[in-house]
Amino acid sequence: MFTQIPWIFLSIPGALFLQVFDTLPQDREVNPGELIVIPCKVRNRKGECAWLKDGVVVGKIPGKYTFNREPDDGDCGITITNTQLEDDDGLWQCQVTQASLQELTLTSPEVKLTVREAPYPPIIEDTTIQIVQGDPFTARANEPKRLHCIARKGNPPATLKWFLNDVEITTNVNQTNIRDLEKRKTWQAVSALDMTFTKEDNHKMLKCVAIHDAYDTKAKDITVQLEILYPPEISLEGKPKEEIIEGMSLILRCRADANPKANIIWRKSGHSGIYDIKDHIEFNPIRRTDSGVYSCSAKNDIGQSQEMEITVDVKYKPKINHVYPSPRTTVSLYQSTRLVCEAEGNPAPNSSSTRTVLPVESGLEENANNDTKKIHIIDFQ
Repeated sequence: MFTQIPWIFLSIPGALFLQVFDTLPQDREVNPGELIVIPCKVRNRKGECAWLKDGVVVGKIPGKYTFNREPDDGDCGITITNTQLEDDDGLWQCQVTQASLQELTLTSPEVKLTVREAPYPPIIEDTTIQIVQGDPFTARANEPKRLHCIARKGNPPATLKWFLNDVEITTNVNQTNIRDLEKRKTWQAVSALDMTFTKEDNHKMLKCVAIHDAYDTKAKDITVQLEILYPPEISLEGKPKEEIIEGMSLILRCRADANPKANIIWRKSGHSGIYDIKDHIEFNPIRRTDSGVYSCSAKNDIGQSQEMEITVDVKYKPKINHVYPSPRTTVSLYQSTRLVCEAEGNPAPNSSSTRTVLPVESGLEENANNDTKKIHIIDFQ
C-alpha cells in the first residue's frame, strides 16, 4: 500500500522574472580618439539603464556617450566616441534601476577603461644623472652599480626591459609603477637594474626598451655604450724558443690590457731606475751586454699590474782576451814559468794551452854569446 505525499509549491511573486546580468562589462583599453563599446546586457530588464564613471552618473551626450535607457533586448552597453584620457579614463559601472520595491538596483562590478597615453621615450639615469643617448656610460669593473630606466607620463605604465648586446637581462631587475605627478592619470614606470660589470663588458651596448601599445612602433628604446674601467693585466712576448745568439735581432713586447690605456715601465737587473717606457724594447743587433733580467709592469688611473720578468741570455763565441805574461815569452832552459790565458764566452769556454819545446834547429834559440839557452813556445792554443 502506498501513501501519496502531496507536493507543495511555493511561489515568490516575480522570482522567475528578476533582472539579472547576461553580459557583464569587461576591462577595456583604447587609443585616444578611437570609439569603444563597453558591453552590458540584462535579462528581464524592467528598470532603466544607467552608467556611472568614477561613481558619478553619466548622461547621454550626443556624439560622445550613447546608450539605450530602455532597450527591449536588454542591451545596456555604452558607446564612447572620440575617447580622451582626461574625460573617459576611469572606473565604469553599469546599473539598472529597480522595477519594484521588492527589487534592488542591479549594479555591475566596476571595470577599468584605460585610454592609452604614449609615454615619453625611455631614459637611463645613474642615480639622478641622465645618460644621453649615444654617450658612453662609465663604470669601474667589479663594482656594484644601480641604473634606472624611466618612461614617464604613460597610461597604462610601459613595460620596461633591459638588454646587454641584445641579450635580455632577466635577473636583478625590478620594475615599479607610480603615479606621475606632472600629468594626471598617467604613470611613471621605473625599472631598477643592479649590475656588477666586468672588463669583458667594455664597449658592449646596454639598452632599455619601453613597450607600449600607444607607440607607433609598439616600443622605443635608449642605448648607451659601456665604458668599463679596469686596471692593467700584462703579458710578455718575444722570447724566442731557440738560443739567443749575439748579432741576431730581438724584440721584447709588453702587452697591457687596460682601460684607460696604461703606461708601460721596463726595468733591467743591474740598471738603476727605469730602463724604458715604450711598450716594446728592440735589440738590433743584440749584444752580449744586453744579457740580463728584464721586468715589465703597467699602471693607469685605476691600478697597477703585477711585475713580469723575462731573462735574456745572449750566447757568443769564445774570445781570448789576454795571455800572460805575454803572447811571446822567453825562459831559460829547464826553468818553469806560469802561462795564463784569459778568455770569455757564453757559455763559459774551457781554456787550454799546448806548448812544444823543440831542438834549436826547430825552435830552440841561442843568444848572441851562446851562454844562455832559451826556448820558444811556438804552439799555443
